[in-house]
Amino acid sequence: MVAVSLKKKNKKQEITPIKISAINVSREYGENEIKADTKYKNKWLEVDGTVKSIQKDFMDDMFITIKGNDFLNSVHCTLEESELNKAINLTEGARITVLGKNRGSTMGSVMLKQCIIK
Repeated sequence: MVAVSLKKKNKKQEITPIKISAINVSREYGENEIKADTKYKNKWLEVDGTVKSIQKDFMDDMFITIKGNDFLNSVHCTLEESELNKAINLTEGARITVLGKNRGSTMGSVMLKQCIIK
């Protein structure tokens, strides 16, 4: 069980995440998105893998992508504001573990929100 502080709720929430690699979760979504959603959507995942990119989106939210099972698939992790100092020190190709809530898949990317870097 892990205690997570959520920026929108301003309180701690106890969760038990599903531990899985970025390669495996992206493979499962690529093979059968309906089945993968049944297992993982709206659940907390602890995902480990290799950093592919570190960026900001059009809303100025920080996110990282973690390499998936092939060049088209990845895990997209929108970071909590509290993760700024950790994000500053990330580099492409580094090993990483993140905790985030899965929102399903969009165009080959598994979408995690409310992510923290472990």
